[in-house]
Amino acid sequence: MAEEWVALDFETANGDNGSVCRVGMVKVAGGAVTDRLLDYVQPPEPVSWFDPELAPFNGGVTAEDVRDAAQWPEMLKRITAFAGGAPVVAHFAPMEMEVVQRACMHSGVPVPEMEIGCSVVLARSVWTDSPDHKLKTLCARIGFDLDHHNPLSDAEGSARIVLELMRERGTPTLGGLCEREDVVLGRIGPDRAPAYCRKRRAPSPRFSRWNEESRAEPPAPDLDNADPDGPLYGATVCLSDTSRDKIELWGEIAAVGGTIAKNVTKKVTVLVVGDHSAVTAKRRKAEEYQAKGQPIAIIDEAELEQILREGA
Repeated sequence: MAEEWVALDFETANGDNGSVCRVGMVKVAGGAVTDRLLDYVQPPEPVSWFDPELAPFNGGVTAEDVRDAAQWPEMLKRITAFAGGAPVVAHFAPMEMEVVQRACMHSGVPVPEMEIGCSVVLARSVWTDSPDHKLKTLCARIGFDLDHHNPLSDAEGSARIVLELMRERGTPTLGGLCEREDVVLGRIGPDRAPAYCRKRRAPSPRFSRWNEESRAEPPAPDLDNADPDGPLYGATVCLSDTSRDKIELWGEIAAVGGTIAKNVTKKVTVLVVGDHSAVTAKRRKAEEYQAKGQPIAIIDEAELEQILREGA
């Protein structure tokens, strides 16, 4: 079965994002637009007034236009039925997500479960050369004749952008495009905080190193081959905020007979800090033990390097 997803756009009556007054949706199946929905909505009662200054930005929808339209709870049923559980795409998706959430809040109905992608996030990932990633700019780029603030046209523009991104990346599905660009779909639901569509953040080199170190098993001390008169022979050594790779240092310390401790405990006899001016949690713990009479030496990384060179 061909992958299906939908794109949607809302217009609102006033500055409250829950004052939804018109909705447009398109359905995509097998890489083509296959169905459309466009209708007016009566804004929920607490925010049902129309701000005339917003008319240029909502297609000029008026109270008369929505007089006989469905109220939000009924329109929400139509929206979810049209989507059929498929992912929903929108341009600047967090804003459209907020429309759904606030309209539901004003109407006293639960927020539906929706998996939501953002054509802005995907376009930023692929079209890094674009001067901006506004809907008008991107629709002009792909040659789509946008009738801006007509929600059906805006929704279709968002869909056409994603379809072009899929074509350029050679990925026939929305899921494949997200995987290719390392993008995570957002989600809303009745019992969850909204999670927005976003690029996965690559862990920083520092975090990656810390993660590797936290999972690594320290090597056993080489007591058979190390010099028993060496300063680290039989010592229990803990490292704190060193510039060199800890796993590499662990190996060198073990080679001269030292036992590695990941954390400062009563068994630690040597704490190595990056430099003597560094104040770390491990150093504070070691100083607490020193104050209680525990024999813990605190040396810096340069001193450790000298010991290792002499013991090599």
